Amino acid sequence: MGKRKLGAAIALAKASADPALAALDFVIEWKPFFLSHDAPRHPDAPLSACSLAHHRRRGALCAGVAAIAPRPANPRARAALQLLLFPDKMEHYNAKFGASRVAAMIPQMKRNGLSVDPPIRFSYGGTIGSTLDSHRLISWSMQRGGEAAQDKFVEAAFSAYFEQEKNIASHDVLLEAVGVAGLDVGAARAFLASDELERETLAEASALQRGMQISGVPYFVMGDKYAVSGAQDSAAFLRVFAKLAEEAEK
Repeated sequence: MGKRKLGAAIALAKASADPALAALDFVIEWKPFFLSHDAPRHPDAPLSACSLAHHRRRGALCAGVAAIAPRPANPRARAALQLLLFPDKMEHYNAKFGASRVAAMIPQMKRNGLSVDPPIRFSYGGTIGSTLDSHRLISWSMQRGGEAAQDKFVEAAFSAYFEQEKNIASHDVLLEAVGVAGLDVGAARAFLASDELERETLAEASALQRGMQISGVPYFVMGDKYAVSGAQDSAAFLRVFAKLAEEAEK
């Protein structure tokens, strides 16, 4: 939602009759943030690779199945194991926010999603996992293809998670998004198999959360000085853009 509202505000600024506002140059840079630091990683990996570090709450189960075999080829069996090892999205939301709050929140989110352009068709099934590898790929996509390729990757990854009920920790899912962005899938697969940008991503997320007191996302910082928290209406962004335009003229 926040990305759509920001995009609409940028379009309005560029079309503004105010020459200073229309002249603003917009460059979007994505930064990492983790809502859950102990979420399990990579459901596509062989079961022998799962570790207690990645499955703390389900450690006994993980230890029990780790020595059995690589992930099963049968889609139903794979889905069943994912549910065992990776938290159900709705169960996670209910535990975090409370079932009554979630029941009220979801219809509103679905209505809000359909109100933006292009619409977001929120769906809340599936499982969840770590977003670390997606954050690594966001940085990688900028390095490989620039801002346009990064935006396409982010759009595809967001759609996979928010609309298609896919697990964003899955390398298969992430590689699909890489392909949609027009980037080299083979190079991305090799990148994910390495630990490249892992330490840097974790360090940057920690520094931003600690230094800027960020407790949730979306969170937007503009001109290195003004912040907008949450998926606010485009008018909130336009007010900040107007301040930046005014300052640029001085």
